Amino acid sequence: GALYEKIKVQRSQLHHGEVLYQRYLAEVQVAAAQAGALQRELKEAAQQIASAAELKAAVTRLETELLAERNKIKALTEELDQPLNVHRWRQLESSDPQRFELIRKIQTLQKQLIEKTEDVVAKDLLIQEKEKLYVELKNILNRQPGPEVGEQLGVYQQNLKQKVKQMKAMEHELGMYQEQVKSFKRELEDIAGRLGELQRRWLAKMVRRRNQLLGGLDEDGDPLADMAGLGLDLGGGGGGGGG
Repeated sequence: GALYEKIKVQRSQLHHGEVLYQRYLAEVQVAAAQAGALQRELKEAAQQIASAAELKAAVTRLETELLAERNKIKALTEELDQPLNVHRWRQLESSDPQRFELIRKIQTLQKQLIEKTEDVVAKDLLIQEKEKLYVELKNILNRQPGPEVGEQLGVYQQNLKQKVKQMKAMEHELGMYQEQVKSFKRELEDIAGRLGELQRRWLAKMVRRRNQLLGGLDEDGDPLADMAGLGLDLGGGGGGGGG
């Protein structure tokens, strides 16, 4: 009986040892798998580190292009507040014909707007002169004593009718010019808006290109995800100023 009990205890201890062994074996397998995953990550990180300098150079180059475009947009926006000199934009004719045509049309419209505005001012001054003359003639007629100056009165009256007719025609013409100026202004604002939309699209395109480059280095638990370590400005601040 005592031998049987001893064998039973040894078997129990042996079974317990096998269970512990299987547990330890599973832990070793898990640790080995983790080590393999870490080795793969280390290899990927080493490859990315090797290409980090090239990527940083590409991002820096793209941000330089973005800065140039923002400066170009800023200059273009400032030009919209002044009469444009289309010769300064000749280089756009081949690289960006749509924007070039818009700028040329804006220049033409601005020139027409200036001319029409000058015409309106000139017509308005002329009408003021005619109105002044009309008042003077009317006052002269009111001071005439009557029948003894009938012939002179007739001349004045005829002259007055003619001046009034001319003044009304000029007032009508002035109204047409003013409507034309309003139309030019509306068209100019419309073109400026379309040009601004082109600029926004171009800027968005540049930002997307930059973000695509940055995104290539920021995937799959990349240890270089913190791009600040490369000295890159992820907020677009490198371009500063335009908008």
